[in-house]
Amino acid sequence: MSRVALLCLLSLCGCKKSEPTPAPFVPPTDGVRLPIPDRQWAEGAPDEGWCGETSIQMAALHYGAWVPQPVINALGRSTHVDLWEEDIPTALDRLGLKYERGPSTGRDQFLSWIIGHVRRGHPVIVGAKLFPTDHPDWDVDHLMPVVGFSARGLVFNSNLDEGQVEVTWAALGGRQSISFASPTGKLYGFAILGFPDAGPRVALRVLEESAETLTLAVETDAVVLSRDDLDGGVTLTREKKLTIPRTQSARFSAQAGGR
Repeated sequence: MSRVALLCLLSLCGCKKSEPTPAPFVPPTDGVRLPIPDRQWAEGAPDEGWCGETSIQMAALHYGAWVPQPVINALGRSTHVDLWEEDIPTALDRLGLKYERGPSTGRDQFLSWIIGHVRRGHPVIVGAKLFPTDHPDWDVDHLMPVVGFSARGLVFNSNLDEGQVEVTWAALGGRQSISFASPTGKLYGFAILGFPDAGPRVALRVLEESAETLTLAVETDAVVLSRDDLDGGVTLTREKKLTIPRTQSARFSAQAGGR
């Protein structure tokens, strides 16, 4: 081998760089709690539950939209009676909500990614194991949004009888309670970023609900709102409280320049 060829070979070898080792997870010293109340599965949900549907419903309310769980179920086009983890992107895309997928492996990086989004006001829908589990071969037993964190652990809206719960950082890697210890190591997370054309902040809060109707409070500094009923028809309104049929979808966004 010539000297020139040898130098070129050594040069090429020197260009190969190993991937940097991911930084280990360090629990935060601060805390954040997003104003997203826990919700339960809607009446009529199958025995398997509508955990994915309920999680998306909670995230949509945070961004100014009420979407009934049966509608979300239909948007997901699942082959099951309920939405599974792989159906979440389909439902979000068809609803028009922007999202970012989290790391699919590496629990330390996954936790850091969740904290970063919650800090920015984004709920994160995650797949988790519930121990003791009836399905040890499944990567995901349950879907729910992370709505906060503290120095102790993550805060979930469980959409179960437990309501909003905090799970310690240690427990999240173990085999008790809520955990990210999936059998294959695969992780599922979707940070919900909002609607693409959203302007000033708009959120909805459920004040009252019955089997037929729903009373919503619109939380925003905007004076005039655009109300899109998602099945056709956009109107301008100044209403900050309204009652609609529970089966009706509605999305509110701030109307720029409206007075």
